[in-house]
Amino acid sequence: MIKAVLFDVGGTLITPNPSVAAIYKKFGEPFGLEATENELKLAFASAWPRYEGFGKAAATQLSHDSESIKNRWQVLVEDVFDQVAFTGDRDSCFLALYHAFERPEVWKIYPDVFPVIDALNQLGMNLGLISNWDARLRPLLKDLDLENHFEPIIISCEVGVEKPKTEIFEAARKQCNCLFSEIVYIGDQADFDVFAPKKLGMKAYLIDRDKRSSIPHRLDSLLDIIKEIRSS
Repeated sequence: MIKAVLFDVGGTLITPNPSVAAIYKKFGEPFGLEATENELKLAFASAWPRYEGFGKAAATQLSHDSESIKNRWQVLVEDVFDQVAFTGDRDSCFLALYHAFERPEVWKIYPDVFPVIDALNQLGMNLGLISNWDARLRPLLKDLDLENHFEPIIISCEVGVEKPKTEIFEAARKQCNCLFSEIVYIGDQADFDVFAPKKLGMKAYLIDRDKRSSIPHRLDSLLDIIKEIRSS
């Protein structure tokens, strides 16, 4: 029997609005960042795979406190700056971009989020979050009116490990007070959000709104999980 449904955050419940590139351009221009939105989009798309999870293999050995995560983000953003040949005040520009993503207005909640929260509450599910994020997440969740809908909220900077490490999922399991087999987990990255929790015995699904993946256990909408739970 399923007792808890846990979610990833970025790319699952919320997404940058209107885009990472647009946010970089808006908040970087006062510091002399003159690259076009398309140039920034291409630069970020090139840099992200090199740092996604800040190195899937290395992620298990990195520090996960907020300052370390901030420093790792700066390395990624410096890569973007290099690609667009930005010669202005890089440190100040990075800080402006970093703090921009604390603002609720640069995030959009996917339209299926509140409906699935309501539907799962009606089924009596315990709802929680597991996210690779830093200290900016809790205030952001509060500003977006998401914080009160989830308990537990497990954030990598607070527990000291990131997905796909077992310990971050175990922290959530303990707070849910149930077995791994009684938990459903949903996220947007197959390695972190499907394969890792499934190895622990959780039921895990990939949210794939753009229908780009062919792996089993994928959802076109978060609302699709209701049918999966009812049939389990």
